[in-house]
Amino acid sequence: MKTYDEIVEKAEWLRKKGNAHWNPLRKVNIYDSQYHYTQYLILRWVLDLEDRRSKFDDLKGGSKMEISKYTKAQGMFLKAEDVKNNPKAVFLITTEGEMVKSEKFGNERLHLQGTFAEEDKTFDCSKTNSRAIAQVLGEETKKWIGKGIVFEIYKTKTSDGKLVEALNVKEIRM
Repeated sequence: MKTYDEIVEKAEWLRKKGNAHWNPLRKVNIYDSQYHYTQYLILRWVLDLEDRRSKFDDLKGGSKMEISKYTKAQGMFLKAEDVKNNPKAVFLITTEGEMVKSEKFGNERLHLQGTFAEEDKTFDCSKTNSRAIAQVLGEETKKWIGKGIVFEIYKTKTSDGKLVEALNVKEIRM
């Protein structure tokens, strides 16, 4: 009787040669021993998984997939993750604000273009944040150009009940 390590070693050697369907117990009558047959099935399953994993690694370039560029922290909109990564950074308004119809919220929202941590970003301003900025800088968004905003992060519930982090105006710098 062969040990498990011997079977795995032989199976890996034959798999490298291209014979992945080798029966490691071909000299054993698998119907005589349910234990050997179970061991054989488990080994085939493990080798099949390893083979699939190696094919998948080849398809994706052999390295772990990096999804950070697709997550919400990246992109044109200023997110709570951006503020977390740069808590002392200031959002500097570079253009006049514009009202945009929001597909996500179903209403009009103020978009402020600016720079944050040396990256161009758009701040999707809520009514509450708009009022806070307007109290200090006035109603005309042309006058907001060149001013800085410092944000803080708070937790809020979305309309579908998820707890998310959002941005709140903490300080306005002239």
